[in-house]
Amino acid sequence: MFIADLHALTSVTNGDTLREQSFELAVEYFAIYGLDTETKIFRQSDIHNITKLMWILTNVTPYSLMLRAHSFKDSEDRIHQKEQEIAYIQ
Repeated sequence: MFIADLHALTSVTNGDTLREQSFELAVEYFAIYGLDTETKIFRQSDIHNITKLMWILTNVTPYSLMLRAHSFKDSEDRIHQKEQEIAYIQ
């Protein structure tokens, strides 16, 4: 099981809060599933190759391909909606 702390960086900007939440998640996992010596728990940020791979894929993935992903399109729509609201206020 991994703790997706890199994904959390989009909403949690305080490092102490992120560490605390990661620890709490690991504690909850142990509370629910117990100690299983077969299962490993690690933070996503502990595996540096994940970040390297993300960087490579970001550089070779065209924007038009990203627009095919529903979650990316939804995110883009929200950003453009906010930009339009700000432009309207100004």
